[in-house]
Amino acid sequence: MKILTKIKAGALQLVSFVSTLIAVLLLCFLLLAHTHDLFVKKTDLTIDLIKAADQGMQFAFTKSMAVGETLKIPLRNDFGISVEVSHGYWGVLPLRKAIAKKGKIKFEKWAFTGVTPTEHTALYLQDKQRPMVIAGNAKIIGDGYLPKLGIKPGNIRGYGYNRPQLIYGKQQQSRDKLPFLVDGVQTQIVQLSSQQHIPDGEPFDLKKNLVLKNSFKNPLKVLRGANIRLERARLSGHIMIWATQKISVEANCQLQDVVLIAPEIVIKRGFQGNLQALASRSISVGPSCILQYPSVLLVHKGQPQNQLTQANIDIGPDTDFRGMLVYHGSPSAETTYQPHITIAESAQLTGEIHCMGNLELKGSIYGTVHTQAFIALENGNSYQNHLFNGKIDALQLPVGYGGLLYENKQMNQIMKWLY
Repeated sequence: MKILTKIKAGALQLVSFVSTLIAVLLLCFLLLAHTHDLFVKKTDLTIDLIKAADQGMQFAFTKSMAVGETLKIPLRNDFGISVEVSHGYWGVLPLRKAIAKKGKIKFEKWAFTGVTPTEHTALYLQDKQRPMVIAGNAKIIGDGYLPKLGIKPGNIRGYGYNRPQLIYGKQQQSRDKLPFLVDGVQTQIVQLSSQQHIPDGEPFDLKKNLVLKNSFKNPLKVLRGANIRLERARLSGHIMIWATQKISVEANCQLQDVVLIAPEIVIKRGFQGNLQALASRSISVGPSCILQYPSVLLVHKGQPQNQLTQANIDIGPDTDFRGMLVYHGSPSAETTYQPHITIAESAQLTGEIHCMGNLELKGSIYGTVHTQAFIALENGNSYQNHLFNGKIDALQLPVGYGGLLYENKQMNQIMKWLY
């Protein structure tokens, strides 16, 4: 005889609840597994996009690109990734952007680019039909391009040259003109240093303790004024400071990758940062400053100077400068007895000097010097084409350095990845 047992409703509800809970847990597990799979695939795709952007940037080094030109990179891959590289400038530094895409997903890389010297050239001295004279504790390590009349020892204030060699490297004959910078760089120099060129960008006001970071992916931000004093401000990225008269940079100001444009620029004692300073009259860097790579100090003179009472670019003692120092102009006969660039004793520059005028070098250069002439001012006398106590050492230029782009040279180095 069968006995029928009545199941209570509560037990059925419990079974139903447990079944639903198991189904939800199984669904969550399947969703989690699917999400994890998508995450892995997207991560792999992002890595592939980054690699493709790097490959595109390297491939673009094999091509000459005009400003504003976009190059489609013929990469071979099975992922359907396309890469484009565009070329422009930020200040006078070449700026390249690589974009790798697959569908709606893309990855961008921005970088300053330059040229790594393939030769250990310490000096290129323009041939003005007079010899170079080296005196005191001066020393040149690396290859030298010298005038036809060569180099000889000299004596200033009783300090003669006593080293066994005049130059520690190979000697070759220079020409009557300095190597030319590429047209794109020269165009930027002339355009940016002109007061008729007013930069177009989103304006901002200079406030006390201002902190402003602007990615190079964003539109340009510009601060304009007559006399601008940067104090207790932290500025980095795609930012330009433009003044009609003067820009002063205090030591308590933090700058990173910004561009300063004014007739006169003064960087005060103890400043530390990274910048491009472009002037039409003068740039003065105080003592004990640290300007990090890749900084640029550039003065462009559109007309010959009839009077020169002080150097166009003056680097103070104990300053450590890393980057490019450029005087770009046309000195007249009346200014041949004064320096256009002065490097103080105990100052140190790692990088390059390009001087279309007279260079007074008392400090140390770890890299390369291109100059029309040397000059030494001692005891009220002006010694023409004399290098007195200054040192140039091309062998100390860091591996991976990228610098100025000259004609007949191919861009081949990433100076700095941007943000």
